[in-house]
Amino acid sequence: MAKILVLGAGMVGSAMARDLAPRHQVVATDRYSAALARLSDIGGIDTKQLDASDDAALRAAAAEIDLVICALPGFLGFRTLKTLIEAGSNVADISFMPEDALKLDDLARDRGVVVVTDVGVAPGLDHLILGHHDAHMQVRRFECLVGGLPKERTFPWQYKAPFSPMDVIEEYVRPARKVEAGRVVVMPALSEPELVDFDGVGRLEAFNTDGLRSLIRTMGHVPDMREKTLRYPGHRDLVLALRESGFLSGEPVTVDGSDRHSPDDIQIRGNRTTGPPPRERHLLLQPSDGLILVSGLRLEGHSVIFLAIQTHLSCRFLLTVDFLGPTPERVLAADHRSAVGFSETGRGSPPPPPIGT
Repeated sequence: MAKILVLGAGMVGSAMARDLAPRHQVVATDRYSAALARLSDIGGIDTKQLDASDDAALRAAAAEIDLVICALPGFLGFRTLKTLIEAGSNVADISFMPEDALKLDDLARDRGVVVVTDVGVAPGLDHLILGHHDAHMQVRRFECLVGGLPKERTFPWQYKAPFSPMDVIEEYVRPARKVEAGRVVVMPALSEPELVDFDGVGRLEAFNTDGLRSLIRTMGHVPDMREKTLRYPGHRDLVLALRESGFLSGEPVTVDGSDRHSPDDIQIRGNRTTGPPPRERHLLLQPSDGLILVSGLRLEGHSVIFLAIQTHLSCRFLLTVDFLGPTPERVLAADHRSAVGFSETGRGSPPPPPIGT
């Protein structure tokens, strides 16, 4: 049993705390007492009110902890991660930070800690799968289509944020990077829309978002890679209209003579049609909370389906390996019972080379 600190008790952080509680000693923290109150009756979870932007309080909370899980909004991610590494903490991080977390690789090695970033669903599970297949085949093209959608479609938005709403908006405004013919190409978010049919769900719309992240550096030998977000058709057009009108810029927008400080004033609730049919399989998961998780991973010549989403997977390899693995695709880039530390002791596996080698 490990002592685990979960930073952030929102929709995702609270779910991870619940998942880990039967097997570990969990302390869930959040800035807001209302978020912690939802966990107060869960056995095995202690709660603590904590402002993660307070470095001294953060270091104190992380002391004598085996693993810290960061489930914070993206704007807090990099600073929090740096503080935890400096404090000597092992970390699993799912925050959608705009900064390049791999810039902290040397610091983590110097402190002798294990840090795995972008270890959510996407980015996260898709990186794990690509890392595994890259170790066993030559991958020429990788594409991930992913989206969390409400089972009940409520117009006009047909969407309900399953994670930090500010990071949902960030997906719609942050430039999206893809790799074409070995070159990094930067496109606007929401660009290159296409329609894709999913069994059991119907037709969805996919568009560019910045989900490749660490893959651009760690899997730079794969000549073509892209990640697209899935939404019900029509959602993208509404969001694009908001963005192009300035409502997602963060700058005040004058409406009827008064300033609206967007996006704070906005609440979002809420087979390809051309060409040969792709050879692919899709994941459809329908939890009881009304969320549909749709994911299609395409590796040229391969079909992939990944069904299990279990937080303790990340926890287990973090606590058993004795080398640094700063991204999921590098940690699980070889056979899962040899080089990644899934043996009983996790010893004897050589450390991965520094980033960029």
